Amino acid sequence: DKFVGDALMAFWNAPVNVPEHPRRAIQALLDMQLKLAELNVSLQADFGIKLAMGGGIHTGVSQVANMGTADLMNYTAIGDAVNTASRVEGMCSKYGSVAVVSGDTRSKCLSDFAWQRLDTVRVKGRVQGVELWYPMSFEEAERRSGELSLWAEAFALYEKGDFSATHDICARLANDYNNVKLYRIFEER
Repeated sequence: DKFVGDALMAFWNAPVNVPEHPRRAIQALLDMQLKLAELNVSLQADFGIKLAMGGGIHTGVSQVANMGTADLMNYTAIGDAVNTASRVEGMCSKYGSVAVVSGDTRSKCLSDFAWQRLDTVRVKGRVQGVELWYPMSFEEAERRSGELSLWAEAFALYEKGDFSATHDICARLANDYNNVKLYRIFEER
């Protein structure tokens, strides 16, 4: 697995109001992941390669405008929310997740998706921790219901400080779902 590529940024709700922009951003990310999975079938067959991407989403206030000089102008966004979104996106590789959403975004579209708690982290430039969540369709959540229920139990124990019980459940999850990096992380913690 070799990383080749670049990071891209998209933003919603500027220059005009976009109703339900947090939900639309998450749905766009999930749709891109589905299309990428379809594309990878032909890429694997034709070229022996597969592409991967992760996306991070955070919701907040930022400054959006044409910025730069007369020689080089770009319509872009800057500010704490943009920096936090970048940090959230960076958590994709750490947790082995194709999508990571901040708690701020999750709170704006709680009932539109099923959610798996990943962690709470302190990101550079912020004093308060940022909750990290994996959004998924209700169909995916139904397929993974046993796994997700066991993980919710483990995470609740982790938050209570019962690290021995957390370890036992995470070891079981890591064994049963060895392709899920999240469970190995918490087993090692």
